[in-house]
Amino acid sequence: MVDPERLLERPDVLSTTETVRISPKAVPEYRTLDSHAAVGITNERGEVLLADDGAHGPGLPARAVSRNDRWIDAATAIVEGICGELEYELAVRKVRRTRFAVEQRDERISMYNVIFDVESEETAKVTPTGAAHEQYDSVEWASSVPVEQSGAMAEDIRLFV
Repeated sequence: MVDPERLLERPDVLSTTETVRISPKAVPEYRTLDSHAAVGITNERGEVLLADDGAHGPGLPARAVSRNDRWIDAATAIVEGICGELEYELAVRKVRRTRFAVEQRDERISMYNVIFDVESEETAKVTPTGAAHEQYDSVEWASSVPVEQSGAMAEDIRLFV
């Protein structure tokens, strides 16, 4: 899957779209915004694995996805980077699209966050790898949305707890 736009119409995938108006002067900056793949890894206790990258607080582990990258490859890299060897399947759970509408123009720039559900019988055995601790400030199991998290990232976490 290279185009997350096609996921917006799938009945088995939750989706949201937010439109934000931007000035024409801001277009170059918004063209460089990254889209992201994020994964929800849960255990039998109903906890979700959260990673803090030092910039956004604790949230679902995520990584940037460029325009020509395969989303499934990005999600796979996240899971394997955090969990190491694990038998699992990935399923798209939600697509969050942000459309930046350029004022006084008929132009839109879209950014996507694609949330994957990690389905595995082995998540009870998951202990974040050393590589995960090198990539993130912290990686921990959580049974609820952290108090410091709000907005879209909190909504994404709520999908799994």
